[in-house]
Amino acid sequence: MANTYAVYNSGRILLEYWCGDIYFDELLKHQAKQHCDERIQLATAEIIDFRDANIHLSDHDILSISERIIKNQPLKKVAMVIHKRDWDKASLYSRNAWDLDVDVIAFYSLEAACSWIDFDSKHIEKKLKQMRLGLMAELAT
Repeated sequence: MANTYAVYNSGRILLEYWCGDIYFDELLKHQAKQHCDERIQLATAEIIDFRDANIHLSDHDILSISERIIKNQPLKKVAMVIHKRDWDKASLYSRNAWDLDVDVIAFYSLEAACSWIDFDSKHIEKKLKQMRLGLMAELAT
């Protein structure tokens, strides 16, 4: 698994980019890292780009992850950009999140995700590209 995230607008906006294989234990480590990051304590909107990732999580794992991410977080809107093969997993995550009062929707396109969250998709695409290139450079060293 490889991932990176960035915080914008004084901590109100969170962007994440994921690639490679995603497993439960690695995702828990990522969550712990973010939970300690004071910059994202006020984030109210997030876009998570999973298009280059392979999600290897069971239904139980997905429910566990959704409950951990949501508790004690101010996030209210999360747009996940996914590959079509991950629809069932994203849908399960989304249903559980909505039950816990966080709006999560999965999209196949970044433009649709940005429209729902009311972000400029061209600006977000540039930021995600920078994140992706930075992550690839980091992994190459």
